[in-house]
Amino acid sequence: VEFRTISREDRMKLKASVMRDHIILVGLGHLGRRLANLLTKIGENFVVVVLPSDKEENEFLVELEERGVPVIFGDASSRRVLEEAGIKRARAVIITVDDDLVNSMIADRAREANPRVRIVARIFREEIARVLELSGDVNVAISTTLASSPLFLAGTSHDLELNVPAVVPVRAGPEVGGSSVRELEEKGEVRSVEPE
Repeated sequence: VEFRTISREDRMKLKASVMRDHIILVGLGHLGRRLANLLTKIGENFVVVVLPSDKEENEFLVELEERGVPVIFGDASSRRVLEEAGIKRARAVIITVDDDLVNSMIADRAREANPRVRIVARIFREEIARVLELSGDVNVAISTTLASSPLFLAGTSHDLELNVPAVVPVRAGPEVGGSSVRELEEKGEVRSVEPE
């Protein structure tokens, strides 16, 4: 009788292979780590895809493993790696790599593998973000420069607490949940921003 032990990487691939309706998080830099923490906090099932070089360089991987989050090592622009992460059964893909071209390639491969998956990509250049959204390769392309510039401007006149939930666009009338927007602002529960 031969006994084999399964490697840590194979255990993670096995766990990812049975996940359904999960999120695939690509990249574990500053943004990827923040998103992994948020996904954990809100109880979302997710798989992380990182390059093999992250095994040695990213201490956050140990923490993810302790939380039971599967980590797939490989290039997310590879169909095989996306399949190991469960792309065909995934609900969404969040791409956080800091290279617009790489992110667009990953989005294209993800869309080919699962036309129904929702894809959100971090993009630095606004023009590329617009092209990706118009092409249909991504559902939401977020230009980090565009997204953060209002915060920089707001910081010139207000103290900002950046550990608050993200700004979420909401179309609402004068009342929200039985309270006026002004009442919610006075309680400090919301800050309203006029649309462009």
